[in-house]
Amino acid sequence: ALTITSGGTNYILVTNNNLTARTNAVSGGSGNNFTYNNLTSFGLTGFSGVLLDSDNNQFEYNNISSRGYTLSVGNAGDSAESNVFENNLLVSESSSVVYFGNGSDTRFVNDTLIKNSATSNFIELSHGNHTLTNVTFDKNNLSFFPSANASLEIYWYMDVNVSNSNGVGVEGAVVNAYNTSSLVVDNGSTGADGFV
Repeated sequence: ALTITSGGTNYILVTNNNLTARTNAVSGGSGNNFTYNNLTSFGLTGFSGVLLDSDNNQFEYNNISSRGYTLSVGNAGDSAESNVFENNLLVSESSSVVYFGNGSDTRFVNDTLIKNSATSNFIELSHGNHTLTNVTFDKNNLSFFPSANASLEIYWYMDVNVSNSNGVGVEGAVVNAYNTSSLVVDNGSTGADGFV
């Protein structure tokens, strides 16, 4: 089991482990880095694969699975601020994959969320502002609690190429990206290969 508690455990590296427990808890310590781990919860549906109640942690290239919430961010009176998840696989067997309970500024980049239950949501939000960038999940399967004070921003990366009719990249082409309100949100010029 992985348990990092409020005893002042900060800035540690947890890497290349297979950890199985009712819940893997990260509570109170901050600035920790978790890479290339398999974190599994075998507990009942009420237990999380990772219960995160601390700040400024980085999770990269982990496989996290659970019968309950795969990841629970913030719990009751404990919050979790400014945590980053990159290139992880999060799988839930019977509950939502991610629950944002109490905390803010959780960022997911290039993660995959999988749920194996038809009756639960991919993401449940109760509190905080959170961001998903290039994250694979069913966007029609989100849940905001009735009294939620939460937001979820979703972004996608996009590769742009400008080529002539012979398939050769066009250098110096100006490319503008617009949002649904027809406002320019990004722009750039292509390089020698035709990519921005």
